[in-house]
Amino acid sequence: MMLMTRAPKHNDFSKKWFDDFTVGDTWEFGDHLVTKEEILAFGRQYDPEPFHRDEDEAKASIMGGLIASGIQMMAWMRNMQCLAMTEVEFGVSPGWGDIRFVASVRAGDRLHCRGEVVEARRSKSKSNMGIVRYRYALLDAKDEVKFTSQPTALHSCKPTDK
Repeated sequence: MMLMTRAPKHNDFSKKWFDDFTVGDTWEFGDHLVTKEEILAFGRQYDPEPFHRDEDEAKASIMGGLIASGIQMMAWMRNMQCLAMTEVEFGVSPGWGDIRFVASVRAGDRLHCRGEVVEARRSKSKSNMGIVRYRYALLDAKDEVKFTSQPTALHSCKPTDK
């Protein structure tokens, strides 16, 4: 089971609508301590490479020990993002781009995220929506980057008074 904590209270993520996002906005969020048990459980169910599902095989592998799946890193980051952005009017996400597994995540790593708005524009096909592209990084307690991606999201625009 993956347990996540809500983003720390010191994060200023009060933006609520597409119109509130500006290129260059940055923030940090999330806190998750990785356990051996969750790496093994995820690996056995979703990514059964030897270095994700069995400690002995992981030690003998090219990774030299048990590591989290890249897909698991994506899931941790997505969960932290959703917990941090509870005040944002979401639509849907058309996808994630530029996905990079930069460094291994191991049991005992404490993870958090850093986000930045890299593009914000009105949707041409949906006048009540805006498109925001983010750059996210999953980092450990030493700020070593473990995973990066550039997801895109559709956010509702502020309602207009008529």
